[in-house]
Amino acid sequence: MQELVKRYYFVIPIVAVIASAVLAQDLKQPIVDVLNAGDTTRAIDLLKKEIEVDKGYYVNYYTLGQIYFKREQYAEAKEQFKLALDKKSRHWESLYGLGLSYLKLNQLDSAQKTFEEGRKKARAERYMFENGYGLVMMARQQYADADKAFRQAIIGDSTNAEYLINLGDANLKQGVSSLAASYYERAIKFDTASSEVYYHWAEACLELKDYQCAID
Repeated sequence: MQELVKRYYFVIPIVAVIASAVLAQDLKQPIVDVLNAGDTTRAIDLLKKEIEVDKGYYVNYYTLGQIYFKREQYAEAKEQFKLALDKKSRHWESLYGLGLSYLKLNQLDSAQKTFEEGRKKARAERYMFENGYGLVMMARQQYADADKAFRQAIIGDSTNAEYLINLGDANLKQGVSSLAASYYERAIKFDTASSEVYYHWAEACLELKDYQCAID
């Protein structure tokens, strides 16, 4: 069980703090600069100083949570996402980050409850909570339920390589190797640099006894 929890996760890049829900204008420029330079230690110091000045700004806690998650400090990430949600209860990215943190800490009941909340309450962002719920089902080895959740995630974002890989994994675990390979093939179109896609694709080829495919 623990090994599954380690394998299935969503990696949050450091520079993601200036993308999607959190844009550059949401953070002080010195913080953006050190994040883009990859200096997370300095970024943490600057964010903590900002929090001392303004304890009510959710973006600073969310950004800290992302940094801690990237550094695999999942207990610390969990606390920061909780603080962000205290300041803005419907900040769905923080709720998703909280669920992922629970998952990485092998707190599956809490992770499932968190993702279920997002599935019920979020609208446009619901698909990422479907993905999170699928990850919990993978960790619980309930692959059919994971398959259904990942399919729902793909309905919301059909070009997300991570969701396609996860759906491929769910099919591979269910013994449907040919279908798994097709999802990995789709994933690589949207993430050509991902070595993870090729690794999973090779696994599916081996299951199909297509050794040339695996070698390629």
